[in-house]
Amino acid sequence: METIEKTPKVESVVTGNITVKRDNFITRAFKVLFAEQDSGSVTHFIVMDVLVPAFKRVGYDVITTFADLIFYGGNASSNKNNYNSYNRVNYSGQYRNNVNTKSNIVSGTDVFSFEKIMFSSKRDALAVLDQLCTILDRYHIVTVAQFYDSANYITDNHQANKFGWMDLSGAEVVRDFSGDFYIKLPPASPID
Repeated sequence: METIEKTPKVESVVTGNITVKRDNFITRAFKVLFAEQDSGSVTHFIVMDVLVPAFKRVGYDVITTFADLIFYGGNASSNKNNYNSYNRVNYSGQYRNNVNTKSNIVSGTDVFSFEKIMFSSKRDALAVLDQLCTILDRYHIVTVAQFYDSANYITDNHQANKFGWMDLSGAEVVRDFSGDFYIKLPPASPID
């Protein structure tokens, strides 16, 4: 029976200073809302749930205003109540109908927003990325906790051991506008 090696706790390879750059609220919300959705489903949502109803509303307003001008000379009172009641959406009914189906909303366990570690030197960032790639080559997986350990970043977030990467081919060291460097990593995935 083949034994599988457990990924080790790693030591820091950073010699300089690090800082943590946290995403603002809008960036975090965007990541959570669209993390698991592909561009096709987002486009479908925008077209069907935003643009089509807007065009219907504009068309309705044009037709009723034109009819009002022709028949009443523009003095008829418009009956907005009927129009508004026609377009009301029963959100609770939609929720009840979709309870047993897969939701487009991403649960907190599907996305791990790891901290962006800023390195004062490119050498430190490259050393961390190199160590992550070495771990990945040997164990076929690297965790967010190992990334933090390599970067000498201490966290009490235990979820860092449950998320990671099985592919770092797109990872690269990038210089921030502040002059510091960070490792541009793909999204972390849940691991078993």
